[in-house]
Amino acid sequence: MTECQITETRNAVQAIISALGRDDIGVGDVSHEGDAVHFTLTKGRFTHSDQISADLLADKERALPALNGILLKLSKAIESEHIEAAAQGR
Repeated sequence: MTECQITETRNAVQAIISALGRDDIGVGDVSHEGDAVHFTLTKGRFTHSDQISADLLADKERALPALNGILLKLSKAIESEHIEAAAQGR
């Protein structure tokens, strides 16, 4: 991918995440292998790497539920740490 394509893909992923109401999550590294777009999501010090098919990403209506499922993985990691911290009295 060219730098321009990487930027366009990052912006596309970020736009869908924002459409899901999650402006608090950013998109970091983005790459393209075969038909898959690999990306890293960040929220504070938490990160989650995942992938989505390029065809799916191109169709915003189909990409919304797929990215929502990926966002849940990041949210669960954050929630697990918060629960653990609360249990330890932090």
